[in-house]
Amino acid sequence: MKTSILALTIAMFAGFATYGITENAFAAEKKSAKAPKLCAEIKATDDDADGELDLAEAKASATKVFKKIDKNADGKLDAKEYKGRLTKKEFEAANPDKDKTIELPEWLALAEARFKAANPDGDVTLECDELNSKKGKAFLKIAR
Repeated sequence: MKTSILALTIAMFAGFATYGITENAFAAEKKSAKAPKLCAEIKATDDDADGELDLAEAKASATKVFKKIDKNADGKLDAKEYKGRLTKKEFEAANPDKDKTIELPEWLALAEARFKAANPDGDVTLECDELNSKKGKAFLKIAR
């Protein structure tokens, strides 16, 4: 009788242990399936390393780009400095004061507009698939 009870107890614990291991493995598999694919664009700008680019990170990256391409450090981008990142039409749309330069606030407004355009699911972050879209690539032109 004691042997039967002992065997039953061992079988129950083995079953619970197996169930726990299976559940943990399933949860890990499910979590990894949901984890965003990291790409170079995310890795380069993802300050909090969560695998996604939020608006604050996007603006920080756009600010770094602005400062990098502002060769004369006058706080304004002229046609030579933004060349290859904006077309003439895009420049005119981003320059409401029509002063022939883009200042940092205008650059950041453009970055935010492009960020939102590249985020069709509206989840407040950009993932690799969104950054690899046409609108995502337009965002990257001014933020990378």
